[in-house]
Amino acid sequence: AAFWTVVPKLLEKRDRRSSNKHTRHQGEQQMHHQSDTIPQLIQKQGRRPSNKHDQDEGEQQMQKLDAILIRTLERIDKFEYEDLAQTTLAFAKILNNVGNRGRKLPKGSFHHSLHNFFIGDNSRNKEFIFWHIAAASIHILEEFDTRSLSNFIYAFGLAEYVLDFEDGGGSFFDILATEVVPRLETFGSQHLINILWAFANIKASNPKLFEAAAETIISRDLLKTFNSQDISNLIWAYTTAKEQHHMLFKEMADHIIKLDNLSHFNGHDYANIVWSYATAKEQHPKLFKNIAEHIVSLDNLGEFKIQELSNIVWAYATAGESQSKLFRNVAGHIMLNDVRSLRSLRPQDLSNIVWAYATAKEVRPKLFREVADHIVASDNLRSFDPHHLSNIVWA
Repeated sequence: AAFWTVVPKLLEKRDRRSSNKHTRHQGEQQMHHQSDTIPQLIQKQGRRPSNKHDQDEGEQQMQKLDAILIRTLERIDKFEYEDLAQTTLAFAKILNNVGNRGRKLPKGSFHHSLHNFFIGDNSRNKEFIFWHIAAASIHILEEFDTRSLSNFIYAFGLAEYVLDFEDGGGSFFDILATEVVPRLETFGSQHLINILWAFANIKASNPKLFEAAAETIISRDLLKTFNSQDISNLIWAYTTAKEQHHMLFKEMADHIIKLDNLSHFNGHDYANIVWSYATAKEQHPKLFKNIAEHIVSLDNLGEFKIQELSNIVWAYATAGESQSKLFRNVAGHIMLNDVRSLRSLRPQDLSNIVWAYATAKEVRPKLFREVADHIVASDNLRSFDPHHLSNIVWA
């Protein structure tokens, strides 16, 4: 458990160092140091490498990792609940670090080796690992304390592993929910949000859990303990899981508009919040007005990613909230700063932008010309599905 916990920390440390702006010589020194650190850690835990001289470093690392993982899975049913939760969370963090970047990493690099090792073809390795973890946890779930249970569930959500039982017997997340619901009063706010986020992230439907959690949040007045990211994640979780709870949404909106200022929220938070209310069809004009006025008051929109701005204008148009200054500033920002970044948008995002402006009757000819020129220049209409093309032409 201790070994696996160190690996994601070293990966994160390496990523941070890699992203720092140093001279090329300094960067090379740091990368060399970090590339040595993790293999050294593996060397201490794994079996001796093969004597074959033609094996490259990547193959040797894979052999050692294989030995350590086999040892872990062979003994995992003897783990105490804390070690099991710790190990599972470490595996999930490793997957999250390398999962979306495997194809972009140099072949033979340690990150690439981890990607192949933990995910494999069609995620077979991931399924094998997390199936064993789930099987080992069943008989000790009731022993988990609230922190370990929250981390354990969060890890499965982060790894996006869904285990459904045969013959309509439900899912592993149904079992986890039965452990959580009776103990909701004992969970801290962060632990509770992590659990709900995990269920939503893998689209595990469990109305009883979400209903009971909402009642707990309201009755314990937990919103006062939430930070901006907590609020954003909580609203996103209920909307993504398609769990309606009008009173919770009203309480959250009322809480937000009573704040002295909204400067603690970031672009991702704003986008999450208005997208969630619009998608869930939860009307709260004062909330939309306050957020729009705050965004308009900013000196610039540099903190926002263009996809966040796409989601924001879509949400306002969908909710029927007219905020002309917001639409004007977003269009102006795209024109001045983000024309090149249009290429980073998915077809759905491009469709959302022009659909939102047309629906809100916000006439911005220059914005439309830029989007049209981008689509034509990309010469890749095959990436647009009929729905996206229909919305763009309609707009």
